[in-house]
Amino acid sequence: MKCKGSPLVSVLGLSDGKANQSLNYSPKLESIWVLEPTRGKTWVKWDQVRNFSESDEKGRHYVLDSDSGLIRFGDGIHGRIPQRGAVIKATYRTSCGRRKR
Repeated sequence: MKCKGSPLVSVLGLSDGKANQSLNYSPKLESIWVLEPTRGKTWVKWDQVRNFSESDEKGRHYVLDSDSGLIRFGDGIHGRIPQRGAVIKATYRTSCGRRKR
């Protein structure tokens, strides 16, 4: 029987509505989702980018900083700022571990 890992979901925090907000993350991060207050109860997936150089003010992008262990959001000019009060969650990759013999 093959093992399929289950996604783990964790709330990282709430948006403060300020430019360049950062939140801690786990190295096994798979995706970031934001529950935007103006969109009702719909979770919106944001996209990972290397940097914000090609992001505009509407870009739902984030940058992972592996050195500091932080997720960084845009400044409103290069990458969107999550709305104040928006819930931010992450999904993580999981595995079944090694099988003992």
